[in-house]
Amino acid sequence: MASGLHSGSCGPDSLNINRREFCSLSVGTLTSLAVAQPSFAAPPRIHLPRIHSTIRGVPLGCGSISFMDMPIEGVPALIGSAGYGMAEIIDDHMQPSFGRVRGGPPAPPNGTGDPVQLGPGGPGRGRGMDPETRAKLREWRLTVPLTRFEEVKASFSARDIFVYSYHSHFTPDFTDQEIDRVFEMARTLGCRILTAATVRTNEFARRLDPFARKHKMRVGIHNLDASLSSVAQYDAMLHGCSDYMGINFDIGHWADDGSNCIDLLRARHDLIVELHVKGKRGPAPAGKILAEDDNTAKDVLLALRDNKWAIPSVLEYEVRGTDRLTACKDWFAYSKQVLMS
Repeated sequence: MASGLHSGSCGPDSLNINRREFCSLSVGTLTSLAVAQPSFAAPPRIHLPRIHSTIRGVPLGCGSISFMDMPIEGVPALIGSAGYGMAEIIDDHMQPSFGRVRGGPPAPPNGTGDPVQLGPGGPGRGRGMDPETRAKLREWRLTVPLTRFEEVKASFSARDIFVYSYHSHFTPDFTDQEIDRVFEMARTLGCRILTAATVRTNEFARRLDPFARKHKMRVGIHNLDASLSSVAQYDAMLHGCSDYMGINFDIGHWADDGSNCIDLLRARHDLIVELHVKGKRGPAPAGKILAEDDNTAKDVLLALRDNKWAIPSVLEYEVRGTDRLTACKDWFAYSKQVLMS
């Protein structure tokens, strides 16, 4: 069941991404869960093109979420200017806003009153959407021409930026047709990986699995929305899934929960298909991208380098009201300095 990821710029460095050690590594209450793992065909190896922002074997990228205040058409130039040769595109950048604040709740009706605050369990169960907006988004997903995604891919390629992953937010009310369409969108962008946010249950992770196998695309479950903060919790989330299902490890949110990032890297690095790189949440001193005592990113980058874990590491800079391009440039310079030290 050997599978993995290889970047042309990494030479012999490679990452084996599989679940072959799941049963032997699970402990405690998960021992009983590991008894009846179904058998699936292993996913094919993931070969990356040459990524010019690969430093000491670690491919560095930038998420389009770092420039959420810009339309997607302007993002490739910004990511390229920041120094990155690899990108992740978030679904909010591709989808119509339907009057909503991107990444947030719906805008106030007619510009007055408070925004409509509907959580995942509310009407429509669609990231703060009212049922009418949710229906519009479903219709868009099912009918938008995939040429739109081809055009976006071409705009990144023109800047020598490889689109590695598509970051999609799933909710329990997704139809099978919607799920399938999201995978088609990711494939059209040329992605190797689909990173899945707002997946909160093992049941939904298992539901995504057959689509991942159908499209031969790895899926990384993001750790924030399911409140994943331990190795055991991730094992439970992925229990019963094939090797196509893995981990999208957001180190900032993991550190916010008081968990040690290196613990998950050591235990499950072969399941991690992508890192989201950031520091802990909270204010940084003026002119700085990190608080003085925040070594979250530094420790992780050094662990990747020293252990030859060539996991694509994608910056997410989400501080509103700041000079995002300067911050992303600073992040690239910081990451390069750490990896070259």
